[in-house]
Amino acid sequence: MIERSVELDETVQAGQGLAILGVYECTIPAMVGGNPKLGLQLLQRAAATTNRRSHGVLVQTAERCAVALQD
Repeated sequence: MIERSVELDETVQAGQGLAILGVYECTIPAMVGGNPKLGLQLLQRAAATTNRRSHGVLVQTAERCAVALQD
């Protein structure tokens, strides 16, 4: 359902649909089917919907994707 809501309008609730999908991809290790690079891209798109003013998205990007990507 989240994927469908993103298809319809990715700016709803300041990009939270994109953020949820991004955190999901970053949380699951690549060995078992996760895709941290895709997750980072989704979180960056979520941040762009608010001109990087949503601190929650930025914190999730740092906590989840930076660790998964060892960045």
